Amino acid sequence: MGVRIWEGDLTKLVKERWKPMSFSIEPVRMTISVETKEIVEVLKEDPLLGQEMHDAASDVMKSIAGSIAKQLEAMDDRCWKKWTASLDWPSVEDERKEFVKRYSDLAEDAPKKVQEAAKKVWDDYTKDKKDLRKHKIKTSAKVGLAVVGVGTGIAVAATAGLGNLPGLIAGSLTAAKSLSTAVQTMINYSKPIGMLGAEIRGDLYDLNVTYKDMSKAAATASELTSKAVESFTTNSLASIENCEKNLALFKAKLTGIKTSAHDTAKQLDRVLDGCDRMEKEIKAINAKGVTSTLEGPLKKAMEGALKMVASIGEVPERVKTAKKAADKAETDITALKLKTNQGVIKWVGLGIDASVMALEVWGGFGAGGVESTAKFLEDPAEKADLVATSLSGLKEAAAFAEKHMKG
Repeated sequence: MGVRIWEGDLTKLVKERWKPMSFSIEPVRMTISVETKEIVEVLKEDPLLGQEMHDAASDVMKSIAGSIAKQLEAMDDRCWKKWTASLDWPSVEDERKEFVKRYSDLAEDAPKKVQEAAKKVWDDYTKDKKDLRKHKIKTSAKVGLAVVGVGTGIAVAATAGLGNLPGLIAGSLTAAKSLSTAVQTMINYSKPIGMLGAEIRGDLYDLNVTYKDMSKAAATASELTSKAVESFTTNSLASIENCEKNLALFKAKLTGIKTSAHDTAKQLDRVLDGCDRMEKEIKAINAKGVTSTLEGPLKKAMEGALKMVASIGEVPERVKTAKKAADKAETDITALKLKTNQGVIKWVGLGIDASVMALEVWGGFGAGGVESTAKFLEDPAEKADLVATSLSGLKEAAAFAEKHMKG
């Protein structure tokens, strides 16, 4: 277990230097800990060293907060002028998006700079301690969702009637659109992966048949002509090389879809967080005829997002299964290539179950499953579109409700 060297709310430090007019910034809670086992033990024995690291981290965080405040103040002022000039929400949406991205980028960079500060303290401490100098400091960071939340934690100021709800809706809608894009990216990744899997499976099947046939011929004939062996070896090596190329490409694309799955999960978290915040905001409004108008589309959005959770969580497991099968095939192909180069003809098959490649590499999940992952992802894609549509409806309902409240 690590030792915490800094814990706090970055937003609080930012607000000490600049009071936003256009944006309502949620807390960005951050915990940064030293994880290197040997250094943790030293910190437990020497509290003063821990205090020095804490002080260094605090200085860094204050500096970062000042930088964030300075950069965002100009954006806030520009957005405020647009808002007060037109009172038109779409006219400030681009400003809001830019603000979210800038704050996220700056906040996410904070743990790296804290680690640099902690490393300097450690290096100074170990200058005359040769036995400790070999230990390299490593930190971990837990950052609140608002740091990377697209709009769910940073909302443009709205009218008094609906509080921060218009900003929360717009931010969550941005996250929902990003969610739809992320799911579609996974589908786009899975299609070529499926095609590669089918091609690999076909090549493996053909190699199985070729080697079994050649093995039978070698067992029944008194001798095999050199021409037959040469033809067999040449064709087999060509198929093997094609398998190697496709397997390498297959595994590379698996990495891409795994990254995309993590991005999808992150966007899904932002949508769910936004829905939770909006639900509380709607209940707080408690105006006759308004709350009920807004609850319907929000409920649909939340239901769609919740139904995606299990599906998205299944993707990494599919990737793991696919990689395991590909690694097995790669090992067998390497062994086969060696045998072929050595001219070993009696080979009773590759020992690769082609049905495993067909079903488990990138196909169905569970006994007898034959559905492709692209098809499996169609349902989450529909749910993601439903979330975006529902939030668009909530946005329209909020605009109508605001007019109704003004009477």
